[in-house]
Amino acid sequence: GLLLGAAVTPVLLLTACSHPQAPASVANAAAPIPVLTVSEQVTPRDRVWDGTVQAVNRATLSAQTAGRVVELPFDVNDYVPKGAVVARFTDVEQGSAARAAAARVRSAQAAYTDAEAQYTRIAQIYVRKLVSKTQYDQTLATRDSAKAALDAARQNARAAQQSQDYTVVRAPYAGIVTQRFVQIGEAVQPGQPLIAGISL
Repeated sequence: GLLLGAAVTPVLLLTACSHPQAPASVANAAAPIPVLTVSEQVTPRDRVWDGTVQAVNRATLSAQTAGRVVELPFDVNDYVPKGAVVARFTDVEQGSAARAAAARVRSAQAAYTDAEAQYTRIAQIYVRKLVSKTQYDQTLATRDSAKAALDAARQNARAAQQSQDYTVVRAPYAGIVTQRFVQIGEAVQPGQPLIAGISL
């Protein structure tokens, strides 16, 4: 009876220590991997946006002197560079007036030079009491009058030259011609519109 009990004990121990194992297919199963599908698409190169283009400057150029139009290089929708001549008038009268004014300046300059020299001479003598105060005052007045005449002649010459310069009208900025109000051969007066344009 003792021998049988000893033989049975190892069998019970083996049975108690063993555990059931999961099947190999379940243990080695991998986690699912997401899959992306790639397809070819054609993308257009040009893109279109809605918008509004506004002009930076708008101007109407008007005549600042009288004359007859002899040149109009640009027409409506033409591009005009900054400083380009957009209209030119005859300048016969303006040129003649400018030359006459310049001649008067030269004459006034000569008169003033003589009066200044005479005043300097009399002033030096007057200091030594060799001429009367009346003569000194007369010489001074002549010098001052000659100086005033020279200043007036120079001012008139500048005005005459400016009037001649006004016979050439230039674009104040680059832009597009939108309107033209005169034609070649037409006589214009100061203040008359000539051409209108915009800059972008």
